Amino acid sequence: MLEEHGIAYLSVTAGTYNSFFLNPVRQITSRPAHLWKDAALLRRSLKVPIVISGRIITPSLAEELVRTEAVSLIGLGRALLADPGWVQKAAHGKAVALVAPGNPRRRFLVALDLSDASLLVLKFVQYFFTGRPENILTFVHVLQDAPEPANQWWHRARRIMQWDDRCRLTLLPARNGVAADLTEAARSGNYDSLILGQRGLSGIKRWLLGSVSGTLWQNLNDVNLFLIG
Repeated sequence: MLEEHGIAYLSVTAGTYNSFFLNPVRQITSRPAHLWKDAALLRRSLKVPIVISGRIITPSLAEELVRTEAVSLIGLGRALLADPGWVQKAAHGKAVALVAPGNPRRRFLVALDLSDASLLVLKFVQYFFTGRPENILTFVHVLQDAPEPANQWWHRARRIMQWDDRCRLTLLPARNGVAADLTEAARSGNYDSLILGQRGLSGIKRWLLGSVSGTLWQNLNDVNLFLIG
């Protein structure tokens, strides 16, 4: 149906950002050109060009996929990050820098405001990110009052999550407001992602009116932002 409406091409991809952290999905996506069979099936069934991406790590693999007409075009992502000159080198038969095997380390800043939403954040983090050595997690709370209530809350939360005392909560002194302090922490720590909670409808209203999460969304355009609620 899409072909009948005049689409220019189809790009084959699969999964979501969150699903890529699940072990069964990671096992599949670790294989070079793991989508080539799906792309080849589309190539045989349709007349529009088919683009494949996903672990196309060497020029020889890309050339083989095009030569055998499994696909029409090659899409590159991490390969270009590892070697921006990948295309030029491939054209001249030169060696390219390869994407490192395995999963790259990811740094997550987990912001907790000690509300019920923070417990949802911890459950989300536990399901998707804990137990994986490539994920580096830092739990923080911007301190508004005395530190003792925050430490007590973290002690109870750790018991709920069944985490030991190696999981620590870093208390950030309030300086320029919660949003500004979290922005500074995310940037100075070179974090890839910031995870924080929302509080239902009131949180949505705060988002529209310039809440903490809304400010972070505007300020951290180079950091992934997870809003849990």
